Amino acid sequence: MKLNPAKCSSGMKEGIFLGVIVIGAGFKANPDKVQAVARMPSPSSLKIVQTLNGRLVALNRFLENHAVKSYPFVSTLRNCLKKAHFKWTAEAKQAFLEVKNA
Repeated sequence: MKLNPAKCSSGMKEGIFLGVIVIGAGFKANPDKVQAVARMPSPSSLKIVQTLNGRLVALNRFLENHAVKSYPFVSTLRNCLKKAHFKWTAEAKQAFLEVKNA
């Protein structure tokens, strides 16, 4: 068996694995993924809400009450089967601001 030294890491104090930073004490959120959500503009289309939902799923381990906070996004997706029916509600906008602050 041969190991590729560029891909191997042992004895590290911190490293990224599956999009999460692994440290000796456990896990912490990847700052790149957090910044991606923080820099997002308010969704104006169905595709952007889907992107937001996917990014939040990647961070759900680190968000307290993730299901409660992201419910307005899921209900927006559920009520919008076609692109023409997209409606960004005030409730979803408020939830988006709360998630960005969290």
